[in-house]
Amino acid sequence: MGYSLVQILQVAGILGWPLADILIYAFSFAIAWPFMLAMLALHFSTPPERKNWSGAGLLFSGIYAAYVTPFYAL
Repeated sequence: MGYSLVQILQVAGILGWPLADILIYAFSFAIAWPFMLAMLALHFSTPPERKNWSGAGLLFSGIYAAYVTPFYAL
């Protein structure tokens, strides 16, 4: 929600450079790890016959978090 709000404020001309860019990158950086935790919670709440699919989702969320963290940090 924070990313979307900052993006809307930037398009509306209320936020400008550099604050808009800093906030957009900060919210993008903060999305990956909570998403991975949500996928972990989903994996542990799925029935055993669907654990393969939730495990695959958990694996891909880990790959996503590992990929975007250095991207936004640098």
